[in-house]
Amino acid sequence: MLSIKDINEVSFRKSNFSGYNSDDVDQFIDEVLETVTALTKENAEIKTRKTDDSAAVQQLQAKNAELQEKLSILAAKIESYRAEEDGIKDAILSAQRLGNASIREAKAKAEKIVNDANAKADALVKDAKGRSETLVKSYEKQIAAKEKELENMKREVTNFRASLYGIYKEHRYGILWILPYS
Repeated sequence: MLSIKDINEVSFRKSNFSGYNSDDVDQFIDEVLETVTALTKENAEIKTRKTDDSAAVQQLQAKNAELQEKLSILAAKIESYRAEEDGIKDAILSAQRLGNASIREAKAKAEKIVNDANAKADALVKDAKGRSETLVKSYEKQIAAKEKELENMKREVTNFRASLYGIYKEHRYGILWILPYS
């Protein structure tokens, strides 16, 4: 393989008959030298870039590994949150069931209390009606007795008046009879 130095130091023998034009050969050699120099430089840059790229690839691989680890942690946390969410959902459902059962139980107790209160109220009303009817009958009997008593008193007063009037008349006529003879 030729190096840049080999290409640069090449010399051609001159031939007298039908040889190459030395200016053309020198110009070609210069162009080949420029091209090989540029390619060598580009190759060195590529190697440098390849080294830099391999360092960047290593950094990217390390970053990728770190991100993969974070992704694994996040996935585990998501699973944990999902498990917690399921637990919370179960707790909420249990609380709803318990709340609904408590409401049903409270409604049943309230209905029983209302029914008992209504029954007691009905019994009290019935008892009060019975007592009031008894009192009304008792008062009606007392009123009837008092009315009879009043009637009896009126008769007695009328009789007393009549007897008093009779006594008064007797007494008056007796005085009148007595007076003319005096």
